[in-house]
Amino acid sequence: MDGTTAWVDPNSAHVINYCPAFFKLPVGPNIQTGSRAVTIYHEVTHFDDFLSKGVSDLEGKFGSPDDARWVARNERDLAADNAYNFEYFADNYSSEE
Repeated sequence: MDGTTAWVDPNSAHVINYCPAFFKLPVGPNIQTGSRAVTIYHEVTHFDDFLSKGVSDLEGKFGSPDDARWVARNERDLAADNAYNFEYFADNYSSEE
């Protein structure tokens, strides 16, 4: 789990497990390199419950904000299942885009 800041078991009852690296992150939001705020937001998107179907981590395919923008514009169904798309939206939202 090198580089992991937090993780969830999608079937657990809304529990986020924080790793030591999480506490070294800036609080955020609006920090390009990630923050505690956006990490929590990212992890919450994984919960699978009566409110929503938990989403996946597709960082191998869409590991940057530019990739996430591309998939959001061109592959909307895939973007809706990528926790990183939610994370990048929350951390890099600009009303000018």
